[in-house]
Amino acid sequence: LLGLIVVVWSLIQAFAGLFLTVLQRFIHSFGMSYAQLRMYHATSGALLFTFACFATVLGLVSNWFRSKMPDHTVL
Repeated sequence: LLGLIVVVWSLIQAFAGLFLTVLQRFIHSFGMSYAQLRMYHATSGALLFTFACFATVLGLVSNWFRSKMPDHTVL
């Protein structure tokens, strides 16, 4: 479930970044400045990176992954 959230969040982040870059003239319709929206995008990206790392670690210590490793060890 966490991995699915990370994938969807990544797609939203990508489209938001594209929107900020390509469609700058429509940004004022949100009532915020370009600098504010960039800060929200950067903060969201930092949180997304943290969640992606956490999801990766959880995947590496899962029972499914351990059963696929020789001698059932991760390292």
